Amino acid sequence: MTLIAGYKRQEYPDQPLEEATVAADPLDQFEHWYKDAVAAKLASPDAMILATASAARVPSARSVLFKKADSLGLIFYTNELSRKARELAENPLAALVFPWHGLGRELRIEGRIEKLSLGDSAMQYFFERPLESQIVSLASAQSQVLARRETLMEKMQALRQHWQPQQALVLAHWRAYRLQPLCYEFWQGRPHRLNDRLRYRREGSQWVLERLEP
Repeated sequence: MTLIAGYKRQEYPDQPLEEATVAADPLDQFEHWYKDAVAAKLASPDAMILATASAARVPSARSVLFKKADSLGLIFYTNELSRKARELAENPLAALVFPWHGLGRELRIEGRIEKLSLGDSAMQYFFERPLESQIVSLASAQSQVLARRETLMEKMQALRQHWQPQQALVLAHWRAYRLQPLCYEFWQGRPHRLNDRLRYRREGSQWVLERLEP
């Protein structure tokens, strides 16, 4: 079978991304774009693609949810038993992509991963999730082969019957990670694919801003 993408070509609006108007600090520019995505009511503006690679240099990518950003980097939470967690332990370099296509924008961030202690805020986030979501997180050995869906359902039912929100049980599965950025690339679509790409690249303690060809 041959599959051919059949879609109507769409032009991006003429919204320039100029060196003179972006923030000096990429974190400030990220905050500006993130708020734009939220204000535009894009579907899941906090969803970002996380790309990792194993020690054998086999790549993989999946969506995770952005939780917080500060001067040290971007934070997300995940199951420590997952494939992504294993790969981050083997190879602490990773990349993020925010696909804000509804605004004709993408943001790419590359950097080094640091595993964090959960802390009170991360624990609070876990326990604020719906109960069924908590149970799924603790019942699932994420990314492991599952012979029967019923096996997972049985584990979940056992947790429901004896449910106690024990911190130790959560800590055995749940982890916080921070990506410490080495570069940000802000991509703005323009008419005729004459797109704007501005990259902030870390040099020592400074950020160097440079334009990339489309």
